[in-house]
Amino acid sequence: MHADNSAHLRAAARRRHDATRKRALDALNTRPSPTTVAGLARAAGVARSWIYTQPDILARIRASPAQSGVVAPRVMNTGHRHNPNLAAENARLRHQLAAAHRQLGAKNHRQG
Repeated sequence: MHADNSAHLRAAARRRHDATRKRALDALNTRPSPTTVAGLARAAGVARSWIYTQPDILARIRASPAQSGVVAPRVMNTGHRHNPNLAAENARLRHQLAAAHRQLGAKNHRQG
C-alpha cells in the first residue's frame, strides 16, 4: 500500500502558487504600470492564463492608465459603432454574400 502524499502535493502546489504570485506582484510593483496581461506575463515569467485567475492582479492591470501609446480595449471596441462608412460597407458586403449564397443554392438545385 502506498503512502498518502496528498498533503505534500498540496504544500508544493501552494509554494508554486505563492512563488508565481510573488513574481507577478513584484513585476506589477516595479514596472511603470503594465497595461496588458501579456506585458505582465512576460515581465514576471508567468502564464497569461494564470493572471486571468487572479482577480486582484487583473483589476490592477485594468485600472492602470494606458502607457506608451497602447489604446485601451474599450476604446478600440467603440470605434466601429460610430463609423457610418464602416456600417454601410458591412451591410453592402452582407448583401453581396447573401446574393452569392442564393446563386450557389440555385446552381446546386439545378444540378441536383
